[in-house]
Amino acid sequence: MAIILVIVLLLPVIIFSAIPHFLFGWTGNDSSDVKRMTDSAIHIGDIYENRFDSIVQDAVSNLIDRVVFNYPNPYITVNVELGSTNRTWFIAIMSVYYGQDLNVIDESVIVQMAEKMLVYETFTGGRYVSYTITDMLPDALMTLLGFSDEQRKWAELLVSVMNEDQTIDTNDAEYIGHAGIDFGSISFTDGIVDITYYNQADARWGDTLYGKTGTIGTSGCGPTALAIVVSSLTGKRVTPVETAEWAVRNGYRVEGNGSMHALIPDGARHYGLSVECVSRKDGQTIADALAEGKLVVAVMSKCHFTGSGHFIVLRGVTAEGKILIADPISVKRSEQLWDLSVILNEANYNAGGGGPFWVVW
Repeated sequence: MAIILVIVLLLPVIIFSAIPHFLFGWTGNDSSDVKRMTDSAIHIGDIYENRFDSIVQDAVSNLIDRVVFNYPNPYITVNVELGSTNRTWFIAIMSVYYGQDLNVIDESVIVQMAEKMLVYETFTGGRYVSYTITDMLPDALMTLLGFSDEQRKWAELLVSVMNEDQTIDTNDAEYIGHAGIDFGSISFTDGIVDITYYNQADARWGDTLYGKTGTIGTSGCGPTALAIVVSSLTGKRVTPVETAEWAVRNGYRVEGNGSMHALIPDGARHYGLSVECVSRKDGQTIADALAEGKLVVAVMSKCHFTGSGHFIVLRGVTAEGKILIADPISVKRSEQLWDLSVILNEANYNAGGGGPFWVVW
């Protein structure tokens, strides 16, 4: 288990060393910088995990002491409902906020940040006092810290790198089955919206570079999903080549991985569409959106759709409540009906960009 944890925490090194103009002003990828960044990630994560329970317990004790001091013989309940910001997001936010400076990121500032995350709701009635303690969502914490758009993007990038790899191996069965084929004749008309289908491994662009270290075929599920949505909803032909070029120009390409999650909402708005971000497991919102003729892009975690991370498009819902999809790498999966529970359970709830679901219309 410890070995697996270390490997996960070392993943940021890939992206740090690949970007010479990193947010904190470094101009190279010297091994000492890489080691320092890796040490920082491990340092932050370990202290966060080791201290968070005690921080919450201290918060509960302080609340009880305060109530006892202010109310005679009170009835007190304290509900603790945590889980909005996990270890990965905490590491990313701390890293961006303090610039990976180990001289600054000591245990005291990590504890202070964890304390800032806690949100208190109070209900009082006579001698009865009830508290609920929750932790902020990452977006709320970044707002509290005054993050700029640039800082938010870098935090999302770090989370993306630590959580998933959108790259498809060229030996993967789905890639082999689709590479070199022209899918221009395929469309889906069984939902409210007629879908212009694109496959990332299509012969027309599968070998086209996406950034510097991959192709649309191996790494372009994000721009391909975006192209499907834009073309289907606007009626204009916007190919994965165009959306991939836009992603690279505007900093949404993650070399060696795939795309930042924010590519979907920002890209859709760039092409004149409206977007609603859905960050929680909310099946009713998803089903209602599809029934209204909207499309939903989802970023998925490892299971039916991917070995790590993958964007798909939810394109409709049947009268029986089954979900229709457009999978950028699999025509077979795009022709299947899916239970909504499968989509909800396998979505990546650590997603950046307001995801894991983006309703687009």
